[in-house]
Amino acid sequence: MLRISHDQMNVFRSALVVDLENRLFKHACSSYPEQFGVFGPQCFRTLVQLAMQKASLYKIVSEAGHRLILRLILECGVDFDSDPVLGWAGPILAAQSGEFQRITQLASAADEYSSKTASSLQEATLNFSKFRTAWPGRPSTEKYLKELRGCCTTLFPAKAELVPDTTWPLLITTATEAASEHGWRTRTAHAVLFSLYFLAGSGFLMDPRFAFVSAITIEPPTDAGEVLHQIVVSNFERWYARSE
Repeated sequence: MLRISHDQMNVFRSALVVDLENRLFKHACSSYPEQFGVFGPQCFRTLVQLAMQKASLYKIVSEAGHRLILRLILECGVDFDSDPVLGWAGPILAAQSGEFQRITQLASAADEYSSKTASSLQEATLNFSKFRTAWPGRPSTEKYLKELRGCCTTLFPAKAELVPDTTWPLLITTATEAASEHGWRTRTAHAVLFSLYFLAGSGFLMDPRFAFVSAITIEPPTDAGEVLHQIVVSNFERWYARSE
């Protein structure tokens, strides 16, 4: 009787993983040609690997499930499952139901969300340059949050209208903590990070598409908020120009 050794089985499993990664990579390139044209193969390969890791975390084994996870990473950010703006994704994935039921429910929720925010990237690209960077004085946290929320609602209405009231304070807390962690102490830096957490997802600092932010986090200048705003505007304009 033919017997397969443990080492042979590991080689076989590794080959299957590589094959799946390559198929997902080709699927992503053909499904998101605009993004691929902007970010290139290395970035897309990293996003595919992140999708496979996340699928494994939630015990998703089907290729259809992997494709859905990858789609959500590409459309909603690398940490879509823990993003407070997307409060529906994580609970669906973490439910005790079977994979097919979870993936079906997640796909339905993703379709509904995408139909309402289809213009978000274009809005971000065209409107981020208008995002307010001057925050004179020391307004109260309540007033500051109200002004930030109003700014996001005006510039990015498609997404803002889907954010629950209870999520806005959480976003400002997250942005403030991240700014402090990187030594960015101005209200401008907090505000720009707030807008990026809102637009690009709570994991944008770990997203290879936003690798340009890392230079500022390593050696933050005194005017980090203004510098970050200018860099993001420049990159958004470049992305949109190359995707047209």
